[in-house]
Amino acid sequence: MLRPYYLLIKPRIVYGNAIAAAAGFLLGSRNHFELTLFLAMLGGISLVVASACIFNNLIDQKIDGLMQRTSKRPLVQGTVSAKNALIYAIVLLVLGVFILSFYTNLLSAFLAISGFFLYVVVYSIAKRRSFLGTIIGSIPGSIPLTMGYCAATNRFDAAALLLIITLALWQIPHFYSLAIYRRDDYAKANLPVLPVVKGIRVAKKEILFYIVLFMIFSLGFSFLRYTGFIFFTVMIITSLIWLGIGLLKFKIKEDKVWGRLMFRLSLFTLLIFCAALSLSGILTLP
Repeated sequence: MLRPYYLLIKPRIVYGNAIAAAAGFLLGSRNHFELTLFLAMLGGISLVVASACIFNNLIDQKIDGLMQRTSKRPLVQGTVSAKNALIYAIVLLVLGVFILSFYTNLLSAFLAISGFFLYVVVYSIAKRRSFLGTIIGSIPGSIPLTMGYCAATNRFDAAALLLIITLALWQIPHFYSLAIYRRDDYAKANLPVLPVVKGIRVAKKEILFYIVLFMIFSLGFSFLRYTGFIFFTVMIITSLIWLGIGLLKFKIKEDKVWGRLMFRLSLFTLLIFCAALSLSGILTLP
């Protein structure tokens, strides 16, 4: 059966990162767009992300078995053996790095490997020891977007750094919202996420704080003239919707409802952010 192997790569995460990488590439392609380079970048980063997700499944197998949200994953259910999963992950990683190294550029390959290491090794350790693991994990989560940009430009400049910071700031309220919604699961697995360690009210305040930071840094693209007025306007409106609904619903008694709502709004914001970045790049193409 191939379906368990498909589920093992966490396809939603792979697709989400592919969308982000494509947005970064389009932003970087302000002078020209190369279809072959774009496809190589997209294929390479998707394979590396898929490999990282499989390694994450291997490392978190016991934890996944304790959480309702992850209890049906292939390794927990035994539909894929740990040995086969490891071989699968290594093959995807090698293939992805090879494609990025030889068909995009070495900078892209380096960023992909760095993101892989931070996610699989550093984040896996950090999230078991401290609620600050979420902040650490936000960095590798922002790498695909930046890598897409660097694949197109072959340089790491202010825009690349701003992409990492901005998406990392998005990742934190995104995950904190999920952690509120799934607080019981994380408590059962003994994972020290913020809502478990500091309480839901603190987590709510942190979410709103990071949304404000995300809005400020996202507008930085326009101030630095990487994007124009359309991006600036769209991001102000979208960020204020995310923040405004969070504030209006802040005192709602059903914390899980608030967390789920904010989680969905974070996904909506990310899609708008990526679409606006892509449009900014497309509008500058000759």
